[in-house]
Amino acid sequence: MVVPLTALLAVSRLSDVATTQFLLPLLNRMLKLEKGIPKVKITIGLFISILCCITAAEVEAHRLKVVEKNNLINYPYDIVPMSIFWLFSQFILLGVIDGLASDGLDDFFDDHVPSIMRIYKHLSSESVFEAGSLLSALLVVIAAETSKLAGTQS
Repeated sequence: MVVPLTALLAVSRLSDVATTQFLLPLLNRMLKLEKGIPKVKITIGLFISILCCITAAEVEAHRLKVVEKNNLINYPYDIVPMSIFWLFSQFILLGVIDGLASDGLDDFFDDHVPSIMRIYKHLSSESVFEAGSLLSALLVVIAAETSKLAGTQS
């Protein structure tokens, strides 16, 4: 069964909404804050992103074991017999990260930018996320090229 990427993105978006609508207000009440502390939200988002990377590594290790077990190493275009539910935890964590980081960036922008520039709040937080995506892609390319120079395959 082939599951479209949009289904996984919907899971990510639902966890983003759940984070901003339920988790963050609960966190603010527990910490007795009227408005969340932006740096705390961003920091928690960064720590959860580490968990997301660990989860991704574990899922990939499991996928490679399944590929090896089913002798699919030389058949990169064959379907790997693995449940899609292995990916759900990653996409849930990605949604939580997005909710925490974007809300934290919005609060940070509100606290540190003059009110006349607040119309650029959404563009500012999106540019931060896109710069992070660009740097991540660049690091992947650098790691692959470094592996080639070392004589190993990434």
